[in-house]
Amino acid sequence: MKTDNTSQRSQPDNSSVQEIARKAQRLHHSRTNPTLSPLRGLGAFGVIGWSVAVPTVAGALLGIWLDKAYPQSFSWPVALILGGIVLGVMVAWEWIARQQREEEREAQHIRSTSEAQKQTSASKDAASEVIIARQTNSQEKAGKELKS
Repeated sequence: MKTDNTSQRSQPDNSSVQEIARKAQRLHHSRTNPTLSPLRGLGAFGVIGWSVAVPTVAGALLGIWLDKAYPQSFSWPVALILGGIVLGVMVAWEWIARQQREEEREAQHIRSTSEAQKQTSASKDAASEVIIARQTNSQEKAGKELKS
């Protein structure tokens, strides 16, 4: 004999609803309160390293070529390696400053969003209090009218 399970399927059990709500709450919390990942730090080291290494190596290669093509009393590779290091440090410095500005903007956005949510919540609370006070007053008036 087959039994009809449609009534069991139509209503989810309470534990799965709570689990979904908990996961949604964790996801919302992680999006509104991002944490710094260790991988983000490694990525920053990588970007900074490459921004210094590439101009330095490019300067060395260009210096070797210039030393062969246009010999001078000074060493082209040494001069261009130093120039590459200076250029790479300037690029890395600008990248770090840009990252800090972005983080400050994100933090400001999060602060303003949370303050707006607090204000909205406070205004909802105040509106609820007004509604409750009106209902209480109307109930008291109705009670007085019944007594008289």
